[in-house]
Amino acid sequence: MHTYSRRCSKAFLLLLTVVLLAQFFLMTEIPACAASDSQVHYMSSEEDLQEGETEEDYQASGSSGSIKWSLSDHVLTISGSGKMPNYASEQAPWYSYRHAIKAVVIRSGVTHVGSYAFKHVPMYAISIPASVKSLGYKSFAYTDRLKSVYYGGKKTKWSKVKIGFGNSLLRTSTVHYVKSAKSAAALAKKNGLKQSTPKKSLRWSVSGTTLTISGSGSMQNYVSDPVATAPWHARYANVITRVVITGGVTSIGNYAFYDFTRLSSISLASTVKQIGVRAFYRCTSLKAIALPNTVTTIRKNAFQNCYNLTAAVLPRGLKTISSYCFNQCSNLRVVTIPASVTSIEKEAFWHCYKLSKVNYKGSQSQWKKVTVKTGNQKIKNAQKVYNYAH
Repeated sequence: MHTYSRRCSKAFLLLLTVVLLAQFFLMTEIPACAASDSQVHYMSSEEDLQEGETEEDYQASGSSGSIKWSLSDHVLTISGSGKMPNYASEQAPWYSYRHAIKAVVIRSGVTHVGSYAFKHVPMYAISIPASVKSLGYKSFAYTDRLKSVYYGGKKTKWSKVKIGFGNSLLRTSTVHYVKSAKSAAALAKKNGLKQSTPKKSLRWSVSGTTLTISGSGSMQNYVSDPVATAPWHARYANVITRVVITGGVTSIGNYAFYDFTRLSSISLASTVKQIGVRAFYRCTSLKAIALPNTVTTIRKNAFQNCYNLTAAVLPRGLKTISSYCFNQCSNLRVVTIPASVTSIEKEAFWHCYKLSKVNYKGSQSQWKKVTVKTGNQKIKNAQKVYNYAH
């Protein structure tokens, strides 16, 4: 009887163990790499977008405060007098038609461009009259295609326009100074409407946990906003362990791989020249990087919060280590800096607590000429190995 009871107890314990293990494996998150995507996806390069066109056309109009607006033949026209209202994010009255807008014309009489007025509007050109005195908060947020601003006035007057925070894309556009608002409007229309249908010069695919990007041209810029994030981000940000950029791709876009928390390896072809803003932000599994010598520009915050990064080899030809580039890489111990670097910008190595060694490929006298701005005390105090040759 006792033997039978012991056997039953053992059988019950064995069954319970099997059930618990089954529950454990069912409840444990299986990496999404199981959902590997062998399909090749096509996307436009930045050059394609500059030549691009939205085929859909809308005819729409309305009023907002003291201003009127109309959309016709891919041109959004703003007219009236006084201040355009400030809008909440994505609440401008023309927002739902934004993908059809290739040029924006603001007529004389408008004195203020509202906050978020043109957020995500993929315009190529805009005309701004001399009557405009101020631009609101993020009026031009995420207007990545905007390249030309036609201002109906002199440069001295444009310099007095108050440009609100979050309009960096407007600041990086080329401003053309034109005699009148009418002439500026004609040029904005002509430049915006001449763009052609976007090609798709780049391709991306996922195999296992490797994301490969190939083709020719520069990768377009993205943002952290779900509306305009990189096409692979939503599904694969917590899956990818390796990124491969093949020959022909010339740049990595802003926010391309931000928050890729499993990413541990990056392979960049020798055609890559630029790494965008926050391209590898918070890639917490990266432990070492060695960038190809063709890279001449690394934008700000590119590797910020990669807190497991221990070593970084920067490319020959790099002139500036941008602000916040390695900010809060708290385990970074050694960095190799080429002799071409002339400036280390604000807080590039801020909170890099363990940074103790700099392998510098120039001489001591060359290092003394490098401008090291505030928030980089660790780089100043680190041991220097001059004329580093490896």
